[in-house]
Amino acid sequence: MRTGSGHVHPRGDSMHTPHKKHQGVTLVEVIVVAVIVGILAVVA
Repeated sequence: MRTGSGHVHPRGDSMHTPHKKHQGVTLVEVIVVAVIVGILAVVA
């Protein structure tokens, strides 16, 4: 999913909806951080 986000047509994606792509990356980062924090909290 993330591989097809930029590897398929990066110029087309950037030209289509650059804002949406940026928001998506931010969302993914937030989710990943939340998951990592949750795992650390459970382990610790």
